[in-house]
Amino acid sequence: MKKQLFIFDLDFTLWHLSGTWCDCIRPPYRKKNGIVVDSTNVPMNLYPDTIKILKRLKNEGYQLAVASRTDQPPWANELMELLEIDRYFDYKEIYPSSKVKHLARIKENGSIHNWCG
Repeated sequence: MKKQLFIFDLDFTLWHLSGTWCDCIRPPYRKKNGIVVDSTNVPMNLYPDTIKILKRLKNEGYQLAVASRTDQPPWANELMELLEIDRYFDYKEIYPSSKVKHLARIKENGSIHNWCG
């Protein structure tokens, strides 16, 4: 059976982060009353259905990947952990580069069969 994969971006796809990109917010991050905030108390929000969608795709046997272009990969990874979405992803390509490189590396890792890119 062929592997089937969904690839997501982070900024403005899975999360909103109060209207900006993850490399434009201010760590350190912490949970305050169950909400992840940055050092200025700005909330870091997932879109409302993000976890429901990721959970359903995983339960249906799909593989999931993140392809995110950011100047602050450690911040993105920390937010994924704090927002409790990191566990859903089989592949993560999070670094400053082009999406073409992200997708090529996901393909090299053997996660994509019958590439149509």
